[in-house]
Amino acid sequence: MAARPTSEVVCTITPLAAHLREAGIGYQHLRGLGTPKAGREAARGGDHETFEGIFRAHMEEPEAMLDLSEAMTLARQKPACLLCFERDPEDCHRLIIADRMAVEAGLQIHHLFVAER
Repeated sequence: MAARPTSEVVCTITPLAAHLREAGIGYQHLRGLGTPKAGREAARGGDHETFEGIFRAHMEEPEAMLDLSEAMTLARQKPACLLCFERDPEDCHRLIIADRMAVEAGLQIHHLFVAER
């Protein structure tokens, strides 16, 4: 999972949101569900156990809990998609988020993949 400076993430998210809006697709950035810097560094270094511990602890912080609640509310209303730069959910924070959404809100989770070229 490659870490990006905050300014680069914002610059990436803004065009993404604009393109989705033009296509009639809603987009909501939930910053509290992002991986903290230490977690990104652990993931980048291949230390998945440390990454997972950092992210699970982060998910108990108020901003993360609030944004998780918002994500569950959105997903109950209509189909929703969690996005990340990491392709494989097994190596990504969104698997942890999706698992919590499934357990806490009874939501059904489907992992989407684009065929490799």
